[in-house]
Amino acid sequence: RWHRDRDHPAATGGAGAVSRNHNIFRMLRYFSLTSLLGILVATLLLTLLYRQVAIRDLIHFGERGNQQLAQSLLNAVLPPLLIYLGNEDHHDGRPVPPELVQGIAGLMQNTGVTRVKIYDDEGIVLFSTKPDQIGTDRSDNAGYQSGMKGRVASKMIYRDSLNPFDRETESDNLIQTYIPIRKSNAEAILGVFEIYSDVNPLVAEIERAQIQ
Repeated sequence: RWHRDRDHPAATGGAGAVSRNHNIFRMLRYFSLTSLLGILVATLLLTLLYRQVAIRDLIHFGERGNQQLAQSLLNAVLPPLLIYLGNEDHHDGRPVPPELVQGIAGLMQNTGVTRVKIYDDEGIVLFSTKPDQIGTDRSDNAGYQSGMKGRVASKMIYRDSLNPFDRETESDNLIQTYIPIRKSNAEAILGVFEIYSDVNPLVAEIERAQIQ
């Protein structure tokens, strides 16, 4: 009788239903895992895309804004600066006039500007908010060379805490801008005006947006 019950159609039908249910479950699990993997890959790709677009826009608009800021600062101190650079005595080590130094310090307040440099037409640093740089020869600096050719140059070294492979430097998240110093476009270039601006707050905003 046991052998007859085992061979009965109802018994074989029940086993077939269990097998079909098992196959369906395996297919559902397979498609669920595949869908999850696809979602994770798409999320990763979108995150990387957003990161690249955000960094590109930060650098582009940051450099452009820093050029405008540098030009504004230069215009504010241009008259006494032209007088100083037009006097050949500065080649003999005559320091920048105190009123010019005070004017630069006042302009830096409540801005992201962290450093200002003034180069003469030979690449010598006549003034810097880092006093140890005064008197050094930076004539091989690419930004200075661009300025002496009448071109405005900007450069940003981007680094965020989300990239552990970036090596830290003292210029991280600073925008450097070089502006030629001259009375007008038709006049000779007497030197180069450089500013460094801190964009760490903007980088922090990008990091928060990327995490969200």
